[in-house]
Amino acid sequence: DIFTEKRYEDSCPTSHNMDVPNVSRKEYSLIDIAADGYVTLLNDDGSTKEDLHLPKEADFAELTAKIKADFAAGKDLLITVVSALGVDKILSYRENQNA
Repeated sequence: DIFTEKRYEDSCPTSHNMDVPNVSRKEYSLIDIAADGYVTLLNDDGSTKEDLHLPKEADFAELTAKIKADFAAGKDLLITVVSALGVDKILSYRENQNA
């Protein structure tokens, strides 16, 4: 699974077609984290993206806690967003070394 990093296996005869999702990965600068967990991200063109929530799943609790702690410490963070099948999700982050 793209968003949970769990592995699944499927077998299909070579004579059949398989559908595969188009997956894109993009980094945004983190501008703000709202009290309700929504983030404000800065795009390369200067526009903002405000429709993403920090991951709520138990598997990503550590990631969410680290993002909040590093942002509160004043670090400039780059958030990695993976998009597939009409779904966007924050999967990782790193400190911006160019700041």
